[in-house]
Amino acid sequence: MASGLVGDYLKDPQPIGKFWWKPRTTRQRNITIAITVFLFLILAISLFYFAFAFRYKECNTVICKEVATEIIKHIDKYTDPCQDFYRFACGNFIRNVDVRDRGLSIEEYAKEETRVKIRSLLEEDLTPDDSKLLTLAKKLYRSCMDEGTIEAQGTKEIFQIFKYIGGWPAVERGPWQEENYNWVDSIHRLRKLGIDFDVFFRVSVDKDRHNDMKYILGIHDMSYSPSELSQADRKLYLNYMVDVATMFGANRYTATQHSEEVLNLFLVLASISKSSARNNRTNMYEKLSISELQYHYDELNWPYYIKGVVGDLVPIRFEDEVVLTDPDYLIQLGKLLSRTPKRTLANFIAWHTVQYLINFLPTRILDKAYDFLARVNGHAMKPLRWKMCVKTAEDRLDSIIAAVFIRRFLDAKVRDDVVHLIKNVKDTFKMSLLKLEWFDQQTKQLILSKLLTSVEKVASVGDLIELEIDNERTFYDADISNHTFMAASLYLDSIRHDKMFMKLINPVDDNMFAHTAFITGTRIKYLAKKNILIFPVGIFEGIFYKRHRPAYMNYAILGSTVGHEVSHIFMRARHGLPPSEWELRTFWSPSSLVNYQEKLNCLAEQYGKLAADGSRKSKSPLKTGDEDMADLAGMEISYDTYVNLIKENGAEPTLPGLNYSTAQLFWISSAMHHCSRYPYTEKDMENYGWSPVELRVNGPLQNIQEFAEDFGCPVGSKMNPKKKCDVW
Repeated sequence: MASGLVGDYLKDPQPIGKFWWKPRTTRQRNITIAITVFLFLILAISLFYFAFAFRYKECNTVICKEVATEIIKHIDKYTDPCQDFYRFACGNFIRNVDVRDRGLSIEEYAKEETRVKIRSLLEEDLTPDDSKLLTLAKKLYRSCMDEGTIEAQGTKEIFQIFKYIGGWPAVERGPWQEENYNWVDSIHRLRKLGIDFDVFFRVSVDKDRHNDMKYILGIHDMSYSPSELSQADRKLYLNYMVDVATMFGANRYTATQHSEEVLNLFLVLASISKSSARNNRTNMYEKLSISELQYHYDELNWPYYIKGVVGDLVPIRFEDEVVLTDPDYLIQLGKLLSRTPKRTLANFIAWHTVQYLINFLPTRILDKAYDFLARVNGHAMKPLRWKMCVKTAEDRLDSIIAAVFIRRFLDAKVRDDVVHLIKNVKDTFKMSLLKLEWFDQQTKQLILSKLLTSVEKVASVGDLIELEIDNERTFYDADISNHTFMAASLYLDSIRHDKMFMKLINPVDDNMFAHTAFITGTRIKYLAKKNILIFPVGIFEGIFYKRHRPAYMNYAILGSTVGHEVSHIFMRARHGLPPSEWELRTFWSPSSLVNYQEKLNCLAEQYGKLAADGSRKSKSPLKTGDEDMADLAGMEISYDTYVNLIKENGAEPTLPGLNYSTAQLFWISSAMHHCSRYPYTEKDMENYGWSPVELRVNGPLQNIQEFAEDFGCPVGSKMNPKKKCDVW
């Protein structure tokens, strides 16, 4: 019987589920359904947790809360990121930033954070444990902050200076002695006092462009600006000059007459500077002996002039070489000075002196200067006193402050982290280059060779020994204990000038740590001839890097900055370089050059559409093309580097109070360090070679597909155009 049943079943097989389900009671079936549903829910929840839970985990550490608050202060959530990402990422900053406290841009703010630390150093109590050099810096800062003593001094010191340099005719109470006046002697006396002596042209000591193992004296034009003034601005400037002169006791009628003459001379000088700059588009570098200089430009006694500004510490010979960078300016200047009345020259030099010493003068005069700037520029604000005093110390004792700052604040662990970030970015760059199809194989190998042999110079405490020895040698007997603020500053200025000219007889010193620009600076510098990337200490902190914040912020901000500069290893911008140094792509094959130019043209066309006045890019695409390409490289390479990082280490948490994914936070962070309230002008593009900040953000991002996907930007929207420039 049983056998028959089994056989019948085999002959007419039934589904096992049906065979099991049919004999069950209704209660059993309900229980089975409930258990099945429950198990399915458990499985779904488990899958959700393991697949997505970490993605939405928030970082609630103190530093994450701080950076989340900072981002909230930047972004404008009412702006569509797919239409204007720069406005979305920076809109709140632009509207609400405290200009007096934070400056007009994020870059300024980053520098201010460093200066706050310098301030803390200088405001510490003087102790017996302080080095002599730190004591010197603290005393200078304190004398600057002592406004009561400065007010009590009044204008006594500067009147003594006027008398020594030949007088200020506009404020003279008696007849001015014109017959014995020589403007060159006035310049020499400014130099002896420590006052800026670059009045009609600039004298510098620079590395010889043709031999970077020695220094050479340079003579350059003065970039006077503007060359033209509207009637309203001319009136403002003239009134300011007259008001200041009357504060020094001048008769208003006399002051007006003399100031008119000075202002006219200024405008003529500005016009000469502008016209000679137009004629000097190749950035001339004319090397002459001093005797040849005298022969060709004989309106001035050059040996006498040079000897007076260089000083007694350096012997000057007729066979010594100098470099002229704008000969046309010197020719026109010589003719102008020879026909200008002595009184006008004396007034001009005296006015130059007042402007140089304006921060050392009583408040009523200083406020007049800032009131004038506010009227002309519309936004000039008198800086907080501590900021002015920190800058005074930086300008005169920068190598001392740099050494103390690095010893006190440079975190070795942060330095190691940054070095690791740099290595990761360079590794990603290498892999990206290998995949590029628009470089031929030969060019690719040459570029990779240059990339792999490049060196990063990142400060460490161990690098300071040579700098500190040099500081001891320079300031070994410097003492300002019994000096007024003005006298102390000019005394240190004189030491600074001596040190500059002593380079002419000393070996070339490439100590990059010797300036506070290295610790407050935020711009990585690439030295092409040595294939070295120099990283300032200023990018190891603040907006650029924080050790315990999510890596997507560090890679988005510092990583994109590093990527930008690394691209210049083989894609070095020509801006600001003479033709002799345009060797950046001489090793590229013709086909690679053609392909690169096509990429540049694509970006130029695209940026032109983005610009408020589309003509800006079409006028001079080469001015910003290499920098635009570097911006795109920086963002793409840093993003790819970060993606590789999370593949290796796992995803990171988001930030509290921000409903954005980690990828979205990466892109937001990449824009933040460009946030600025500066109005960008054609002159800025001329000076720096960069596109306006909104283009430096929106331009690269609209060419990155991952960005469009992360923000869900529809194809055809402003930030996700149908046509992209495919570069990296």
